[in-house]
Amino acid sequence: MAAASTALSRFRSVQRPSDATGIGALRVRDFRLFASAQLVANTGTWIQRTAQDWLVLDLTRSAAAVGVAIFLQCLPALVLGLWGGSVADRYPKRRLLICCTTAMGLLALVLAALAASGHAQLWQLYTVAVLLGLVSVVESPARQALVPELVGRDALPSAISVNSASYQLARIAGPAGAGVLIGLLGTGWTFQLCAVASGLCLGALLLVRVPKSPPRCPARGRDNRQWEAVRYVAGRPELLWTLVLVGLMGMLGSNFAVLLPTFASLELHVQAGAFGLLSSFLAVGAIGGALVAGRLRGERLRVLAGSAMALGVLELAVAAAPHVWAFAALLVPVGACALVFSTTAATSVQMAAERRIQGRVTGLYMVVLLGSGAVGGLLTGSLVHAVGPCAAFLAAGLCCLVLGALAVLAARRIRCRARATVPPLASADPSAMRPVGGPVASTRAVRNQACAAAAGTTGPERRGSASSRRSPFRMRAPCPRLARVDT
Repeated sequence: MAAASTALSRFRSVQRPSDATGIGALRVRDFRLFASAQLVANTGTWIQRTAQDWLVLDLTRSAAAVGVAIFLQCLPALVLGLWGGSVADRYPKRRLLICCTTAMGLLALVLAALAASGHAQLWQLYTVAVLLGLVSVVESPARQALVPELVGRDALPSAISVNSASYQLARIAGPAGAGVLIGLLGTGWTFQLCAVASGLCLGALLLVRVPKSPPRCPARGRDNRQWEAVRYVAGRPELLWTLVLVGLMGMLGSNFAVLLPTFASLELHVQAGAFGLLSSFLAVGAIGGALVAGRLRGERLRVLAGSAMALGVLELAVAAAPHVWAFAALLVPVGACALVFSTTAATSVQMAAERRIQGRVTGLYMVVLLGSGAVGGLLTGSLVHAVGPCAAFLAAGLCCLVLGALAVLAARRIRCRARATVPPLASADPSAMRPVGGPVASTRAVRNQACAAAAGTTGPERRGSASSRRSPFRMRAPCPRLARVDT
């Protein structure tokens, strides 16, 4: 009975990680520096992108022009994302991050000079948008692939969760902070603060010490093919469905970079200062979502489905908001649901990928995330231009509800396939369900011996092994929950 209890405790430890809130990872000094630096840098990058989009809107008064700017920011990731992941797998990731952070700081200074001069032209802003996208092609996979090198294996799940939450929090809170800064300081000073943020991140990266690992020889083998990530994801249904949901949500359901400023400007008729105040509500919700995302349990695909459907209901409510304060109050849960969805998706992708191919799988994830944002920016901008921001919010909410329902069906199908791989307990030989030299096994013992049967080693075949002499119910691998059997 003691051996069976030990096996069951191991089963529970596999199903429920002991540290999912990020505390274990934050005890590592180098990861603390890295996470702090990336939070500052990512927030600055998204503030810079949003301020640039606002400058485009101020110059043209056209939602379609903003959609083109967003498309140009994401276009390099759509075309070169797999190549960026291959570069992250091949070269030292800390050096790549240092180079990318320096380039982002220089681009922020260029935008600050254009905004301060008062003679910025549209083609100049589009050029800077493309350059910023080129830097992000290498920076994003290198940042996420560096995490396993900074922490031990035990703290890896919490480190990935912290890193994902940091990026997704910056992705939502950055545009909100941009609205506040633009209203208080103007676009020129906002771009200068982005350059300062890049400098702070660069200083922290110089202090990070990465443990030395054996150098990899990038020979022309199977592991260095850029399309290996596509085949890797295609063979894993849960990972494939996660990327499908991320792509469709970014394209159809959560393009807030276009929806929020156009709704605030064209529907509510607010100025930059009021838009900054509204954006702060979205940032508050994103912070709450970051606290919730690390504590959620259960199947990640079901969490994605629930957050997508909740976001759809909230977007429908936003479209029907009667006045500004109702709109602001609804932005808080909108930010929370959006961050829970994006953090869960990013964590699922990084946890499912092997280390040898993690950079390329992350690059594919960034292709889907930013590529869908690029296409979604054009679609949403055109939709707002054609039918108005209120109808665009309604369409986005309906798309989120449909995608959430598809995710529920996909999770059920994957779970049924997983159960089909375990042999039915009722058809097993009753003699195999007896412990060595004992009466009929209990339900806990039956579960452990069924795990051994699923792995191809039944009770009688293991009696002569060393593991069976130590315990007749020693569990070789974790098994799914089995139905209760009356003995």
